[in-house]
Amino acid sequence: MTLISSISLALTVMVFAITPGPGVFLTISKSLSSGFKIASFVVLGLCLGDIAYLLFAIYGLSFVMESMGNFFNIVKYIGGSYLIYLAYKIWNSSASKVDFKSQKEESLGKNFLTGLLVTSSNPKVIFFYLGFIPAFMDLTTLTNTDVVVVTLIVFISLMISVLAIALVAHKAKEMFKNKKAVRILNRVSATLMFCVGILLFFN
Repeated sequence: MTLISSISLALTVMVFAITPGPGVFLTISKSLSSGFKIASFVVLGLCLGDIAYLLFAIYGLSFVMESMGNFFNIVKYIGGSYLIYLAYKIWNSSASKVDFKSQKEESLGKNFLTGLLVTSSNPKVIFFYLGFIPAFMDLTTLTNTDVVVVTLIVFISLMISVLAIALVAHKAKEMFKNKKAVRILNRVSATLMFCVGILLFFN
């Protein structure tokens, strides 16, 4: 890959990453309800799910994804139900004054898996990469080095973009300290989480 094509790829992925969708809504919701640290593990799961689909696209394994349609439907419904359940919990959580130092620690692994689940339940991502990657390189002449470079560019671009969204949401949360504001944030977060669950059902 040339320097120009690498930069173009990175910028295009960044635009793709911040496009409103289940991943972005989940990131904002988690950052508002649980903070930047927790949201960053959700983002890691989202991005690694994307990388898996990117590699499937590069190695021409889209037929495998098509043949696993029923499996992904099951994952999609489980994921959607789980996120709607989380939305219910956030909506009904107590609106105590925000104390970032004593905030309850959540399972980082569980949040990583939540992010991975959201991406994994959307096999349409692989078809995006199938149509997207050939614009920047010839898939028939890719070397292993090219694959590593492309993977790193996509991963870093995704992480930077979505982590930026998580950070902005977290900073916005820090502006609200009273119980009424926290209750509103919880309701906004729950609504976003509910929307992600619904999107998974109908995606």
